[in-house]
Amino acid sequence: MELELCTTLSFNSASKNRWQTAYISQLYGTLFVVYVKINYDEELKTLKEVELLLKNYKGGINLGIKNVKYVATRKTSEVTELNFSVIPKIINIISIKLDIQALSSDTKEYDKIEKIDLELDQTGPTYYLEINRKLLPMNDKDGEYNKNGVFDSEFYYKDGFRPPEKINREYHDAININPTYDVQGRRVDDNGEIIPKNDIPNLPKGPGGICPKSYSLITF
Repeated sequence: MELELCTTLSFNSASKNRWQTAYISQLYGTLFVVYVKINYDEELKTLKEVELLLKNYKGGINLGIKNVKYVATRKTSEVTELNFSVIPKIINIISIKLDIQALSSDTKEYDKIEKIDLELDQTGPTYYLEINRKLLPMNDKDGEYNKNGVFDSEFYYKDGFRPPEKINREYHDAININPTYDVQGRRVDDNGEIIPKNDIPNLPKGPGGICPKSYSLITF
């Protein structure tokens, strides 16, 4: 099955040096875009590495890349496109977990995932690149809602004389909303371990419940 609403990424060698759009969102009033550069060896039919570039556009608060990781054990995703169909679709994915943070000296604009070495045949099944984005609080310590005079409005709420309150929104992590299953149909976590039905976790609380991830159709 193929998704009806997605972007497209070219793994063709002609696009090797081109930054391609993989993710667009808005946080703290800042529009930002994550671009990727793909290093795919056509002769070996292997994905070697992925470079990521985060660019801030409109908005006064800059965001940066805190951590990035290729999740090798996450191979499929169950996606429901509510605007088109209520029937879930199982798609093959290459999953990248992306943690971002605002106003941090520990973040960067550019990062690279090396030594992926994933065999990907051009004539094989359809694959998508999944960007599973998670926003981290401005401050690493819980309860600190200001940083450099800026209020962390993605994690806290304030109203006049009331003390700031932490926002309890659901963070729709891909492992919960678009789970992975093994060949026997059992649900597994990012490490490939089987999750018993009674132990499937509730969605953790946090920001970014609207658009934490994206799927891009891979073409050659």
